[in-house]
Amino acid sequence: MKKIIFVLLFGLLVVLNPGCKSGNDFDITGTWVINTQTGDGQFTNTFIFTGTKTGGAVTLQDINSSGSYTVVGDAVQFSVSFGVAAPLYRENYTGQFDGEDAMNGNVNITLDGAVTGSGTWTASR
Repeated sequence: MKKIIFVLLFGLLVVLNPGCKSGNDFDITGTWVINTQTGDGQFTNTFIFTGTKTGGAVTLQDINSSGSYTVVGDAVQFSVSFGVAAPLYRENYTGQFDGEDAMNGNVNITLDGAVTGSGTWTASR
């Protein structure tokens, strides 16, 4: 009986521990500096995320662009498009949070839907 009570209490401590991240505790909203490394070189841009913790809009500072993002737990997915007429240039990012103020992952770059490049990215704020 003591073992059962201990296991239950231990389980509650793990679930209720305020230091454990669960759900959508990470907040992507705000301004991030993202460094992208592809076969064409390294690029640094400032991205602005507006909306909620789980989804919203993303744009690049000082560049005519539009996009959207989703966050589930520590997983992040966002895409940004440039251009209002063909050809449409799009960057598709997937990754994860690495703490409250850092993210990293992979990026695929498309032109009119065809993949033209890929690479990695890191972000900080």
